[in-house]
Amino acid sequence: MNKKQEKRRIILRQKRNMNREVLLLRNMLEHPGITQRELSEALWTSLGSVNALRKECLQRGLIRDRQVTEKGMEFLAPYRVERALIFAAGFGSRFVPITYETPKGLVEVYGEPMVERQIRQLQEAGVTDITVMVGYMKEKFEYLTDKFGVKLLYNPEYTSKNTLATMYHAIPVLEGKNCYILNSDNWLRDNLYHQYEGDAWYAKAVHTIASLAM
Repeated sequence: MNKKQEKRRIILRQKRNMNREVLLLRNMLEHPGITQRELSEALWTSLGSVNALRKECLQRGLIRDRQVTEKGMEFLAPYRVERALIFAAGFGSRFVPITYETPKGLVEVYGEPMVERQIRQLQEAGVTDITVMVGYMKEKFEYLTDKFGVKLLYNPEYTSKNTLATMYHAIPVLEGKNCYILNSDNWLRDNLYHQYEGDAWYAKAVHTIASLAM
């Protein structure tokens, strides 16, 4: 192993350890009184590893008496998710003929518009600065500003360009912020969102899709 590879290995190990610290503190914040066994399950690691991680956090003053300290909150601050951007500008050809009359994000699943479910889940997680990028039938999303307090941002190129154009128009929203980036036409059974994320991630399954940009 050369020096460059060794340096990369050390950086990756440090980053992995930092992510686990964020996960530990986050779970302690979200679930007061959480047991070590529950932490082990949440972190997908052994009880021994959780004990070692808790001991390290105790020594660093990040936790005390099963609570996150002020120093721990300072440690978490750079990992706070500050915003969310929801893409809802496109036509939604997969949902034809429904989208002839209803934008894809407003299609209902179990009686609830998909975009509303995502907004509600974000707010429940503590992410309240939410922007919905609109285009097709943009006027149908206007009620969201009153109902949820979200902001709308218009993409004038939604008919001729793809998601990259939407990202370009959303630069002011994304720049310098930890931000969830979501699609309005996806439905999440469980709430995957949190106030703090230790790293960027991407999740996709049959009924779930979400991502985080940091």
